[in-house]
Amino acid sequence: MFKIKKIGLLFSICLLFIFFINSSLANEYKFEKNILDTGYKEIDKAIAEAEIYFQQSITLPREVPPIEFTHCFGRFISLDESPNTYLEIKYINQDLPENHFKIEIRPIKHKIPTNDTHITQLLKLNNGSNAIYSTKIQGFHILIFEENEWQYILSLDQRVSHQAIELLLKIANSVE
Repeated sequence: MFKIKKIGLLFSICLLFIFFINSSLANEYKFEKNILDTGYKEIDKAIAEAEIYFQQSITLPREVPPIEFTHCFGRFISLDESPNTYLEIKYINQDLPENHFKIEIRPIKHKIPTNDTHITQLLKLNNGSNAIYSTKIQGFHILIFEENEWQYILSLDQRVSHQAIELLLKIANSVE
C-alpha cells in the first residue's frame, strides 16, 4: 500500500513537471512568434540584408551590456530609398523587460540629426571621435556616434544601469 502511494505521488509530481515545462515552452513560443511577426529575424540574416542593400559591410559592437538577455533579434527596415532605412538589433529578456538594449545602424548620409535639446553630454571615444550621450528620450540612455561611414545609436533601458555612460562608451569603443 505504501509503495502505491509513493508511485502515485511520484506520478503526480511528474505530471506537474510536464505541465510546467509545456506551459513554459508555450509562453516562449508565443513570445518569439510575436517578435518574429513584427519582422525580426536572426541577427546574421538581418545584417546580410542590410549589407546587400547598402553594398557595404556592417560591424556590430563586440561588447553588449553585462546583463541577462534571453533573446536577440535583428531586422532591416527598408522604406523604398527612404533616408529612414536602417538596421536594428535588439537584445531583450522575456522575463525582465528592463533588460533591453538596442542598436540602430544607418548610413551617415541618412543619419538622424541631433540638436542641443537632445544632448545631455558630449563625449569622446577612444579613437578621438565625438559621441552624444542623451537621457532626453524618456526611459532610455542613448549614445550616438559615427564609425566606418555608419551612424550608431545605442539605447539602454534606464532601469538597468546607473553607470550607463561608461557602459555605452565601452560598447561604442568595441566597434572597429
